[in-house]
Amino acid sequence: MRVKTKIIVSNIAVVCIPILITLVFWTSYSLSTDFEESGPIKFKNIYSQYKKRFSDIDWTNMRAAFSNKKVVDGVSELYESGVRFKIYSGDEVFFTNLESNDEECFYTHIKSLDSVCECFISHDGRYVFFDAVEKNGVPYNIFVIYDSGAANPKLKKSFVPIYMIPSTSMAVFVTVLILSIILVEMAVTVWLGNSVLIPLNIFRKATGEIANGNLSRSVRYESRDEFHDVVADLDRMRLSLKDLERKQMGYEENRKSILLGISHDLRSPLTSIKGYACGLRDGIARTEEKKRYYYDAILLRTNDMESMVNRLYELLRFDIDITLMKFEHKSLNEFIERFFDGKRIFMEEHGAKLSLDFQDEIVMDFDEFEMGRVFINLLENSIKYRTRESSLISVSLCGNGGNAELVFKDDGPGVPDECLEKIFEIFYRIDQSRTASEKGNGLGLAIIKKVVEGHGGTIRAFNDCGLGFFITLPVMAGGIVDEKNFDC
Repeated sequence: MRVKTKIIVSNIAVVCIPILITLVFWTSYSLSTDFEESGPIKFKNIYSQYKKRFSDIDWTNMRAAFSNKKVVDGVSELYESGVRFKIYSGDEVFFTNLESNDEECFYTHIKSLDSVCECFISHDGRYVFFDAVEKNGVPYNIFVIYDSGAANPKLKKSFVPIYMIPSTSMAVFVTVLILSIILVEMAVTVWLGNSVLIPLNIFRKATGEIANGNLSRSVRYESRDEFHDVVADLDRMRLSLKDLERKQMGYEENRKSILLGISHDLRSPLTSIKGYACGLRDGIARTEEKKRYYYDAILLRTNDMESMVNRLYELLRFDIDITLMKFEHKSLNEFIERFFDGKRIFMEEHGAKLSLDFQDEIVMDFDEFEMGRVFINLLENSIKYRTRESSLISVSLCGNGGNAELVFKDDGPGVPDECLEKIFEIFYRIDQSRTASEKGNGLGLAIIKKVVEGHGGTIRAFNDCGLGFFITLPVMAGGIVDEKNFDC
């Protein structure tokens, strides 16, 4: 049950349950108690119920009226209730069912009255009532006596109205009502308190475990209320943190592996360079051809070391801080042309051809150095993973609303479709059997994604007769998108 529903139910319970308990107690108490104080009121109620039965009596023919079945039944019911009466006018008696001891009571009290009037008088546990009715100028007097001891026992246990309850009994009912309210309020408070405190304790313990670094203990809360979703979200956060911790540990292991691999790999070229340098110093290389061989060997080993240092540099600079980027307002078209001009010799050596297609002129804010890292990684990946001696690299650029859209595509083997999203993960390699020192270290595409997102853009990979990358970059305030066609 949801907490909102519990609050509604508790409010209803606090009002209804005490009233119900009091009503049950009141009914039970009234049916099992004889209220002496209520005798006159009960008599008056009983008599008033049956008095209307005589409202249609033909008072001009009283004796005939009392032979009417309706009147006879009414008189019988009154008699069963302990009510007897006498109707007279002067010395003439029209109807009476008084008993012998009732007559004594009648004559005792009638003499004490100056005139016939309505009153209540107690006499030997009985109650009498005088009434006067005038019809057609003739006064009719009614003497009624109520004897609770003579009433049918079945009628004595009838339900007692609340106004007939004595003050002492009323105090009992009020006490029961107050105690019921207190007890129900206490029960409702405990119930609602547990509904809030139990999940809060679970939440507090779980957050304490997470704060202490314990991400293995699951968080469970079975009740289907508002706190269930909160605790479930906390458990999902715990699982996310656990997964992030696992990935971070994997990253650290890969970092260590790469660092150890590079440190180990640096020994060989350093040893070679040292050997060749000593050979040149000691005059071992006497001929120009020999010297040239030594110089080329030193240069080759130096290039290998440069490549390893660059890989180490990429690793250490992976966590890019966007605040350290230096955005400059420049033409993206000119930057791309300048970049590939600088890589023309490199591409020719590796048999790579370039196709540029600039549909629009894009002027925007970007970090030239970081953007260069994007293109160098894309270019080196295309050459590194190709399966043919030569390759074609296509780069297109156009504007679309407030964004620049860049497509970088090669004609290589592509990647399996299920790996298109994963290739941007740090240290991810499609062939997991390769070591960190073989071909790639799983950093290049992760760095590309980091740089693109640092510029507020997006990147996705796709297969189209090779591997392609679709990059969007926002043209920031002051940027220009000129829709012009350029011949490339």
